[in-house]
Amino acid sequence: MQDTQVRTLRKTIRPLPMLLPLVLIGVIGLNACQPQPVPPPVKKLEVRKPFDGQAKAIPGAVQAEEFDEGGEGVGFHRGKPATITAPSSRNADIQANTDAEGELELVALEAGDWFEYLLNISSAGQYDLSTRLKTPIASGFHLSLDGKALGTKISTPYQGNASWIEIKTNGLELPAGEHLLRITFDKQIFAFDSLIFSKVTQAAVQSVAINPAGPILALTDKEIILEALLTGQGKFDRAVTWAMEPGVGLNTITLTPNGEKASFRASGAGTYKVNLSSASDPSKKASVTVQVSAPTAESPALVGQWGAKFSWPNAPIHAVVLPDGNIITWSSNDKGDNVTNTDTWIWNPQTKTQSKILNTNTNLFCSGHSLLPDGKLLVVGGHITNLKGYPHTNVFDYKNSSWTRGPDSNKGRWYPTTAVLGNGDVLIANGFDENGIDNPIPQVWQTASSTLRTLSTASRGGPYYPMLYQLADGRVFNAGPQPVMASLDPSGTGQWTSLQSRDAVFRAYGSSVMFKPGQILITGGYDNPPTNSATIVDTTTGATTSSVSPMAIARRQHNMTLLPNGEVIITGGTSGSGFNDNTNPVMFTESWNPDSKTFKKLSSMAVPRLYHSVALLLPDGRILSAGGSGACNSNDPIYGPCNHPDAEIYTPAYLFNPDGTLATRPAITAAPTSIIYGNNFSFSTDSSVVKATLIKLSSVTHSQNFDQRIYDLTPSMQKTGLNVTVTAPANGNSMQPGYYLLFGLNASGVPSVGKILKLN
Repeated sequence: MQDTQVRTLRKTIRPLPMLLPLVLIGVIGLNACQPQPVPPPVKKLEVRKPFDGQAKAIPGAVQAEEFDEGGEGVGFHRGKPATITAPSSRNADIQANTDAEGELELVALEAGDWFEYLLNISSAGQYDLSTRLKTPIASGFHLSLDGKALGTKISTPYQGNASWIEIKTNGLELPAGEHLLRITFDKQIFAFDSLIFSKVTQAAVQSVAINPAGPILALTDKEIILEALLTGQGKFDRAVTWAMEPGVGLNTITLTPNGEKASFRASGAGTYKVNLSSASDPSKKASVTVQVSAPTAESPALVGQWGAKFSWPNAPIHAVVLPDGNIITWSSNDKGDNVTNTDTWIWNPQTKTQSKILNTNTNLFCSGHSLLPDGKLLVVGGHITNLKGYPHTNVFDYKNSSWTRGPDSNKGRWYPTTAVLGNGDVLIANGFDENGIDNPIPQVWQTASSTLRTLSTASRGGPYYPMLYQLADGRVFNAGPQPVMASLDPSGTGQWTSLQSRDAVFRAYGSSVMFKPGQILITGGYDNPPTNSATIVDTTTGATTSSVSPMAIARRQHNMTLLPNGEVIITGGTSGSGFNDNTNPVMFTESWNPDSKTFKKLSSMAVPRLYHSVALLLPDGRILSAGGSGACNSNDPIYGPCNHPDAEIYTPAYLFNPDGTLATRPAITAAPTSIIYGNNFSFSTDSSVVKATLIKLSSVTHSQNFDQRIYDLTPSMQKTGLNVTVTAPANGNSMQPGYYLLFGLNASGVPSVGKILKLN
C-alpha cells in the first residue's frame, strides 16, 4: 500500500521544551506537596486499511459492506444511523438479505452518507459500472476517486417497491494501481449491495432495437414516435441513422429523424418499413413495419367518441378537479337571489356517485376559484343578485369535506378571476362589487397566513373574468377579453403596465388557454355575431401576436381543454348572435394542434353546452362536459330549454386503435406523490413510454379554466428499462405550485391514466 493512500489519525503529546533548572526547582518546590493531575490517556484511532486486508481487485465486484476500516469519518460516514439493529457490525447498519444472494447489504442510507473502498486497478482504461440498489424513491449518488469526481451524478429511478435494480454507467476512466473510491448518496437509498466494474476491451454498440418493436398500426397523417434503444460497452457512439426502405409509398411518407427518436407520418395508406442502424457500426441495425390505413370519416380513431349523457344533481356551472381525483361542482341557487348558501356536490368518476356538501357561508354562484398549493380550494366572491357580488372568501378542504369562511375582500367580487402565483399565493382581480360597480383594485391571497394583501396602486378596470396568466419573469399577463393587453407587477402595492393591442376583437365569452409555457391561444368570443378567429399571444418574445387558421365555426360560451399530448379540445358554445343563442348551438367538437396550428372537426355531443357549461380533463385522459343554464331564448331564464342538469364524457381519438377498438394503454405502475422544482424524479411503467407531460388540475367556469397548464417532460427524459427519469419544471413562475396529473404516452400517442402528484 502506498503511504499516500493511508490516512492515520492519532492524538500525540508533544514533549515540553527544556526549562531552566532554577525555574523547574522553583515550580517543583511550590507544588511538591500537592497532588498532580494525571494526564488523560491518549485515544488511538484505527489506521485506515481495507476490510479484508487487501485492496479490492478491479475488474471485479466490490461488496457494499466491505468498506475500509478506520471508523466513522475514515472508512465511512453515517449522518443518521439506521434503526435496523441485527445483524450489524463495524458501526454501520448491515442487514443480511436473501434477495442479495445471501450476502450483506447496507440499508436505510441518508443523503450525505458515504463509504470508501481501496481499489487495486489492474490496468488503466475504460470501465463499465453496474451498481446494485433498492430505490423505492427517486434518488441518486456520485463517485470520486482520490478525492476527484469520477463521472457525473448518477440518478436512480423511483421503484415504488423494494426490488433490486442495476444502474449501468458506461465508460468510467480508471488509472492503474491503488486508488481510493468513495460513493456518496445524494438522497435516501433503501439498500446498497454492490459495485461491479468490467474492463471495456472496445467501446462499441452491441445491439440496436426500435421501440415499439412492431408491427405498428397507424392512421394516415397520424404521428408515430419511434425510439432507438442502444446497448453497448464503454462510451460508445450513440449516433444513429434512420431511413425508409425503398419501395411503394415513399412519396406519401414523412420520416423526421431527431437523434435517438424519429417521428413517422404518412399521408397515404400502405405498408412501410423503417430501418435503423448504428452510425458507427452499420451492421448493428433493426427495422419495423408500419401498416397505415385510412379510417372512415366518423371512425373514433379519427374523431373520438362521445358517451351517453347521464344525470347530474344540478346544472354544474363551476367545476374543479380535486387532488383525490374527485370533481366538486356547484350551480346557481334555485331559491333565487340574496341567498347565502350553496349546495356543492362531489362526483366520484370511479363509482359515478354524487354526495352533497352544503356551504352555509355564501351563494358561490359567479365566483372565481383556484386550487391552493396544499390542494385546498380557494373560492372568491359570490352572487347577491345579477351584477352584484359578495366580498367573501371560502376555502374547501377535500380531506375532510368541509368549508371554512376566510377574510373578506376589500369589496364585493362577482365574476372575478383568480390566478395562482409562483410563490403559491393567489392574485384576485376585478369582479363587480355589492353596488354593481367594477372592483378595479386587485388583491393577493397570502397562502401562508390566509390573509389578503391589497395592490392599492394597481387599479385597472376590466370586464368579467379577465384572462390572467403568470409569466416566467413573475409578472401577471392580461390577455383579454379586451383587445388592449397589460402586465401586472404583483409585488408591493402593485403596478399595471399597458401593452399593445392583441387584435381588434373584444372577445367577450371567448376562451383562452396557455398551451405551452408563455404561449396563449385565444378563440372566439364577441356577440354580434361571434367570431371563429383565433390568435396566439407569445409572451416569450415580448407579447407578440399572430393570427392562426380559424375554427370551423364561430363560437362563444365554449370551453377549451388541454390533452396530455398537447392538443386542445374545443367543446360547446353557440354560433348565433346575442348573449346565449340556444337556437344555434355548436354540437361538434374541434381539436387544435399546437404544431400545425390548425383546427380539426371531431365528433358531436348529444346536448347543447352553452352559457354556464363546463369542460375539464379527467385523470383518465377523457373530458367531462356538463351543464349549461340560464339567459337563453326562453320565458324561464333558469329552467328553460338551455338548462341541462346532465353531463357527457368525450373519449379522445388517442384512446382508439386504427380499427376503432379501444387501444391498450401504457400504465404508470409507480410514481412519487410529490416532486420538487428543478429536481429529477422517476416513475415506473409496465409499457415503454416515449413521452411524458404534466397537466395542472382544472378549475373552470364561464368558459375560463383558471388553473390548467401543461409542461412537456420529454426533453429531459432518461430511461433505464421500464423506469423513466425526468426533470421537474424549474420554478413556480413557469408552472405554479400545486397538484398536477402525470401522463406517460407510448409511441402511438396513447396516454396512461394520469397519476396525481404535488409540485412543491
